[in-house]
Parts: sequence; structure tokens; C-alpha cells
Amino acid sequence: MNNIVKLKSYRSFRIPVSDSDKISMQILKYNSKTVDYPSSAWKLSNVSLSGVAFESSLKFEPDGVLELEFKFKGYTFHVCSKVARSIPNYNVFGEVESYIYGVEFFTEDQDNGKEFISSYISSFSTRRLKKHLINLLINESRINTFSDGQKLSLSLSLFLDMKQFKGIGDFLRVVFKECCRFSHSDIGNIYLLNMKKDSLYLYDMEKEEFHRYSGLENQVLANDILDQKSFKIIRSNGKLNLENFPSTPMSEDGVEFSSALYFPLLDSQGKCCGFFEFINFDKNKSFSERDLSAIELFSNVFTLCFGDLDKTEFVSHLEDNIGYVDNAKLIGRSKGIDVVDEFIHGQGAHVENVLIQGSNGVGKIHIGKSIHHRSATSNMPIGTLLCETIVDRDDLELQLIGDEEHVGKLELYSGGSLIIHEPSALSKSCQDFLFETLSKRSDVRLITTTTKSLIDKCDNNLFSRDLYEFLSRNFISVPDLSERKEDIGPLVNHFLDLLCSQYGLPSKRVSNYVMRTFESYSWPGNIEELKVTIERLINYYPYLRYLDELPEKEFPIIGEYPRQSGIVRDVMSDATHELDLTAVKEGIITNYCKAHGLTREEYDNLYAKEEEITENQQLAS
Repeated sequence: MNNIVKLKSYRSFRIPVSDSDKISMQILKYNSKTVDYPSSAWKLSNVSLSGVAFESSLKFEPDGVLELEFKFKGYTFHVCSKVARSIPNYNVFGEVESYIYGVEFFTEDQDNGKEFISSYISSFSTRRLKKHLINLLINESRINTFSDGQKLSLSLSLFLDMKQFKGIGDFLRVVFKECCRFSHSDIGNIYLLNMKKDSLYLYDMEKEEFHRYSGLENQVLANDILDQKSFKIIRSNGKLNLENFPSTPMSEDGVEFSSALYFPLLDSQGKCCGFFEFINFDKNKSFSERDLSAIELFSNVFTLCFGDLDKTEFVSHLEDNIGYVDNAKLIGRSKGIDVVDEFIHGQGAHVENVLIQGSNGVGKIHIGKSIHHRSATSNMPIGTLLCETIVDRDDLELQLIGDEEHVGKLELYSGGSLIIHEPSALSKSCQDFLFETLSKRSDVRLITTTTKSLIDKCDNNLFSRDLYEFLSRNFISVPDLSERKEDIGPLVNHFLDLLCSQYGLPSKRVSNYVMRTFESYSWPGNIEELKVTIERLINYYPYLRYLDELPEKEFPIIGEYPRQSGIVRDVMSDATHELDLTAVKEGIITNYCKAHGLTREEYDNLYAKEEEITENQQLAS
């Protein structure tokens, strides 16, 4: 609501109302006195989150207080308001025939109208919504002499108001399709950088999903756009293009592309976070300055999705690297995963803080996002606070609260959820500051994930008990994959489908031998390790539909060696006096070094300490 208050100069998204909309308005009281006016005594002109306008022959004084009731398709909205302005409407004889009233809702009642207004806007056809937004922009521009910067501010005000309602994804799809139509483009795509800024992700607007498209290595065109932050047009040279861009060098009819336009997307800090791609197959058409102006206008709207100015799931993807999460039922059929799934469903009815404990790679952040998406605030943003990256108390304060140049995470994700990962990594002073700050906020749901037993750390005076009790109103412990072997098969098929789709490869399945091998392995890296293994297997056999063997190069070396204690443990448990365990271990290390281009000396320097810890743990047990 703060955005709407600050943008009153743009009349905050007034929505025209017609008789066919069947919105009913009733004036219940005027200056605290009950009135009995028939609804035919006025005509509603427009509505918004902050007020309405109507025409009536009745006389209401400026600053008079009206108690109103609105009805639309089963939704009822009561609100107190004041008469902000009154404009007389004269007939041909110069007599006052009626008045046009502008009425502003009291601030404390504005939130109550969100569901009512949302249901009204959701009834709009796509054409009506698009037409209204464009007309509003044009009309405001005619009323005021706007500079380019002011036009951008107006676009921002429209977008910020739009995101208060349902269907923002539909709105963005309409904008992008309009952008393609206006520039006469046959194909339009959106590519975004990941958090590490080493890969491009293709954004599927229809499904609102991100899919990895390519890395940035040797991508000359993409790197030029991202580095120079300027548009680029390429034209066909009559030879088949074998590079990644344009992404569709040939149409379905076998016609080679004529030209392709790449337009950078800049975030609120002026950094390039991705680009548009528009492809044209008609050799009689080319991109003009008019097209560039239109695309720039539309890119401004999209930029609002990715910067600190707006709080949407896109910010979470770019800043916190949470990525796309399938919000369907968790993959698996074990009793352990059923318990977790029931816990997730049980959290939807309330907003208490949640503590999720489990080993590395069991999917704690996935579970945290699933809890958020099944809650009453699922339409609000979700982000993460990575405590392991916090340097000191000042750094924690900057990330939580922010300063003049940075938006704090508590403000950025207000109304939604904040995942706090591994708070045990914080110093005692940071823990105290975290508790002091969070305990004063009730507008953010906290979902904490940890690999440690925080209650044990409290008993050993290594973690703040006040902070623990605050974060763990609800608690779930996620079992390791080794404790739920029956989930491995469904997870293997799930990752095969998901990753093949992301890589644009045909779907695959594995043989019984491969599946048995997976099911007999201990998976010390849990689901994350399984996903990496499937990804390597797909990359090793990209075009085979049926995978009936595991290449020695890729298996059983999964992940980094410190996580391979499970391999050695399994071998030891089955060992006989004829088995040379040292040779087995050396064989594993040799394969790992070969697969990762390491010498034995480099390996020892990297992993000697972790190996020593693992051996000591085994001896102690």
C-alpha cells in the first residue's frame, strides 16, 4: 500500500466501471448518520485500491465522511472514506445538474478492498486489461508533459499497482506478446543470468519456469550484450548458423532467419541481468528505430520484475538462487517422505516459524519453498539469508535492514517468507542481533534450515536458546536418502524427465542394472548428489533413450571425495580377508583424479585434512 500512497500523483490505477460490470455501490452513512438513498441516485465511474469516483445529483460537502458498501460476484467490501473533491456538472442553461465526486478510502480500510478489487480485475478479458493500461498511459501523458524519466516513473506506478492484484504473470505475457507484435517479430525469447552469472536461463512465460539454456563460455554475442549493455542486431549471411544464437536460425518451413535483435535487460542497479531475443524470418522486414523504442518501453516494465524496486519471485531467482521449484507433491513413496509431505500441508493453515533439520542435499530449501507456496501468503515473495556468508554483525545488519543504497531482506520479502540457512554459523553477537531484530517483526514468516542439531548446540552454550525457541515453533527432521531407498527410483525418473527437458533432449530411462546400482549406493550427498549424478549421466549419453550402463569415468565417483566415505564404508562392511581395502581406496582416488584432471599431490593437498577427519570418525565409531 505504501507504493500506492506515494504515487497518488498518478491517480493510482483507477479502473473504469461500466453498467455491464454489475458492481453495486451503496452509501450507508453520511457524516455518521444513516441514510436511505436508492442506488439509482448515483453512478459509479471508476474504482481503485485507494478510492472511487461517482456522479450524483446529491450534495456532499468536501471532507464529508461516507460509509460505503460494494458488492461484486459474491464479494462484499465495507469501507469508510472522505469526499476529496467535488466537481459540478452544468447543463446547457448553466445550472448545476450533478456533481462528480472523488472519494478517498481511509488508509486503515484500504487493505480490506484487495480481494474485492482483485476479483473484479480477474474478470477482465486480456484485451480489456491491455487496452485499459495502454489508454491510461496515453491519457496521463496527454494531461501532463512528461519527460522520458517521468514516463518510466508512470510505468513503474502502473506496474506496482498491477502487482497488488492476481494475474501479474498474465499481464507480463500480454506485454511481451504485444512487444513481439509491434516489432513484427516471429519469435521472442527472454534469457536471464543465474546468480553466479555463468549461465543463461530461458524463461518460459507460459509455465513461468526457468530452464538452463547454455553457459557463457565462448558465447561471444551473449557476452557482448551483457558487457556492453547495448542492443545488437545480427543478419543472416546465407550460411546455416551453428552457434547458440539466434536460438532458432530456421523456421518450421525451412526458411533461414533474416535478422535477430538482442536487447539488454538492466536491473535497478543498472547491471545487465539478461536480454530479449526477437527473430524475424521475413527478408522484407527489418528492425527500425520505432521498434527499438517500443522494445525499450516494454523492457522497462520487465526490468521492474528483477530489481530491488519490486518484490516478486523473479528477485528470489536472481538474487538468492533458489530457482524454480515444482510445488507438487514431494517425489517419493516412502513413509519418511509421506511424513514430510503431511508436515508441509499442515503448515498452510498458519504462519508460525518453521525449523527444518537434515543432512546436506536432502532438499531443505525445496521443502521450505513448498511450505511457502502452500501458505496463505503464497502470492508474496520468498528469499534466503545465507548465514555462512555473513562476515560480522555489520554485514548481517546490512543484509537484514539495508541502508540508503541497499534494500534489506526484511523489507524486500515483507509479507512473504525468509529462509534462514545455517544460523549456527553466526557468532553469538550476530545471533543476539538476529533474535532482537526478528522478534520485532511479524510481517515475515521465517523458515530456518540447518544441518546441525541446534538444541544440542544450545545445551553446549554454542547457540542462543532464545533464538532457537523463536525459530522452531514448528520442527521437522528430514531423513537421509539412505533411510528411504524406495524413493530412489521415483527420484531417478523425475530428474531424468526434468533435466532432459531443460537440456532439450529426448526423455530417457535407465536399465534395471543401473537402477539397482543406484539403490545399493549410500548417497552421502543425498538428493543433490543423485541429481548431479543423473545430470552427468545425461551429458555422457545425450542422445541415447535407454541407459543400460554406468561409465567408469563418472561412477562411483560422485561429487567430491570427502563425501565418498559411504563408498569405503560399504566396501568394508562386505570385505573378506581376500580383499585389499587399500587398493580399493587407491582405485577410487585414482579414478577421481583422472576425472577431474588432478595429480595425486594436488589431491592430497586438497583433501588430506577431510580424509583424516573421516578416518578418525570411523575409528571412534
